[in-house]
Amino acid sequence: MTLEAAKAVRAEMRPPLLTDGAPHVRSRTGLTAAWETVTPQMAALWLGTMATNRRLRPARVAAMVRAIKAGRFHEDGAPIQFNKRGQVVNAQHRLHALVQTGSTREFLVVRGLEDEAVP
Repeated sequence: MTLEAAKAVRAEMRPPLLTDGAPHVRSRTGLTAAWETVTPQMAALWLGTMATNRRLRPARVAAMVRAIKAGRFHEDGAPIQFNKRGQVVNAQHRLHALVQTGSTREFLVVRGLEDEAVP
């Protein structure tokens, strides 16, 4: 392999950057995953894109709000998920809690899911 070919392969292996500079990974099927800083404004915007989802449970949101305010909210690694059309398909309770508390948090965000992949 030539030096130029090796550099090209290495460049392809380097994760691309999101707008905030956070590296993300892209699967062969087009999914991307990255830890992103999610502000209340972003959460509200994302909630406006929601695909059909399970019913919102206000008690669950309220419990998350209390946990955030008490400093007991811990990220469990469950991602905020978007389908290929850019619609939120999972995480509505966490997003509502961010909006209600005005809190900014880091979340794993996965984009590009097929509708059939979301229960």
